[in-house]
Amino acid sequence: MVDYFLRILKEYKHYPSTYWPLDLQTIMQDVYELATLSFWIKNEGVEKYLEIGVASGGLMHYFINVMGLEAHGIDTTLQPTLMVDPSLIYVGDSGDEQTIEWAKNNGPYDMVVIDGDHNYEGVKMDWENYGNMATKIVVFHDIFQDVWPGPRQLWNQIAGDKLEINRTGSNLGIGVLFI
Repeated sequence: MVDYFLRILKEYKHYPSTYWPLDLQTIMQDVYELATLSFWIKNEGVEKYLEIGVASGGLMHYFINVMGLEAHGIDTTLQPTLMVDPSLIYVGDSGDEQTIEWAKNNGPYDMVVIDGDHNYEGVKMDWENYGNMATKIVVFHDIFQDVWPGPRQLWNQIAGDKLEINRTGSNLGIGVLFI
């Protein structure tokens, strides 16, 4: 099944975005790690998710157009390279009460992806504010990143049924916490 998603990701340019040209589409995850995560998303029956830290929306575009997920996101700005419908994204600080309320009102979510602020305090705050909104899995990006040790530090403190996805040679890493 992972091989299936690897083939899909290699053909990703064939999934056009009406919001940004194909040649500039990008996903800021390791392709192998994302293919493995895709397997687990299908395996767990994820249909709706919340993404903290949308950036240009490459991951959201993939999840909507390839995985068929319903998506909502939070980011501090709408980037000019945004690849998804801006109405799917709440612009605000993930720590603000209004932002948290917006997320609650649009939930529940099968999956929450935490990929926003990468310092320890920011990752911990996002985990505390949004982790409990997930009914199936919580995903942490960059758990092996040396430049931003916050995700790894928090990941190591969380107990539970966890899976670490890391391709040899990648310093990104994805952590999956099963609820």
